[in-house]
Amino acid sequence: MLFSAQFRVRRRRSRRAAADGGALSVEGVLGTLFVLVLAVALFLHFFPMEL
Repeated sequence: MLFSAQFRVRRRRSRRAAADGGALSVEGVLGTLFVLVLAVALFLHFFPMEL
């Protein structure tokens, strides 16, 4: 009984996160791209290559 109530709350919460996930997904993608660009820039800075 208690487990099903917790599962229901968790499902409702995840559904709400998916409902307003438009802006969150855009921010997440931008953040991921920023981190990737930063990692590539640091990698190229410490290991310069002839491209």
